[in-house]
Amino acid sequence: MRSSGLKGVGAKVIILEEASRLDEAVFTEVIVPLLNVRNTALLAISTPLDENNFYSTLLNMKDPITTGPMFNVLEIKLICDVCAKKGIKDTHAAEETTSWP
Repeated sequence: MRSSGLKGVGAKVIILEEASRLDEAVFTEVIVPLLNVRNTALLAISTPLDENNFYSTLLNMKDPITTGPMFNVLEIKLICDVCAKKGIKDTHAAEETTSWP
């Protein structure tokens, strides 16, 4: 997706669905300026297939002043870390997720 023609002047909440497929230029030219508007929230949802995408880079960004995470990240996995490392596609981790009311 090209960033030309995608401009905004303000937002309360920005929702990026399948954020790992977002072009970096769209993020830097469209989303970042909107995040400078006071009280703007960003909700980026995705299922990255690997760590070679801009979304994964954003998840690991650190604040240059505090050295803490740049973003609050809530990660919900449907596979446990042990099975993921073994390459086993399990479903038992999905049973442990919180159900929504």
